[in-house]
Amino acid sequence: MKNALWRGAADPVATTLVESDLGLIFIGATETGVCALSLGDDADADALTAWFAEGFPQARRVDRSDWLQPAAAIARAWVETPQDAPPAPALDIRGAPFMRRVWAALQAIPCGETRTYSEIADAVGSPKAARAAASGCANNLISLFIPCHRVVRRGGGLGGYAWGLHRKETLLERERGDLSGSAPVQISMALDR
Repeated sequence: MKNALWRGAADPVATTLVESDLGLIFIGATETGVCALSLGDDADADALTAWFAEGFPQARRVDRSDWLQPAAAIARAWVETPQDAPPAPALDIRGAPFMRRVWAALQAIPCGETRTYSEIADAVGSPKAARAAASGCANNLISLFIPCHRVVRRGGGLGGYAWGLHRKETLLERERGDLSGSAPVQISMALDR
C-alpha cells in the first residue's frame, strides 16, 4: 500500500472485521466515509489488521463495530449478493489527482461488466497510461466499493488482484447476473473524538 496522502493522516478511523462467504472483510472509516476495505481468509485477521496499520500508520484506530454496521452490511451484500446489493456508502478517498480519476473510472463500471486497463486509461483521458491505470488499481485502498476487481487484461484474463484471484473470479461471476450500476450514496457517520 503506497498512498502517501493517507500515510501521514492522523485521523480517527473506526475499524471492524466482518465475516462473509468469501472470508473476512476489514473495514475502516473516518467521519467522511469508508477509507479502507480489504479481504482475507478467516485465519487472516492479524494480516488484515497489519495491512491497515501499514497503510495508515498515523491513524488513531477506534473500535466502533456498532457504528460500522451499515457499511459492513453493504460490503457483505456486495460480496454475497451483488445483484441485490445497495449502493456503496460514502467514501473517504485520498490520492493524487490521476489516481482519483482512475478510481472514479472504476466506480463508473456497472456491476456485471468489466473494463481493460487500456479502457480505464482512455476513460481518464490518458490513453497511453495503461500501466499507470494498473498502478491505480494496485493502490486502491477500498476494495469492492472502488471495484478494481472489474478490471481485466486486454485478452480477458483476470490479471492480478491483491485479495486473491479466486475472490476476483467469484465476484465477477456473481456480478454477471446484474448489469445495473451502483452510484455512491451518502450515509451519515460520526465518530466520537
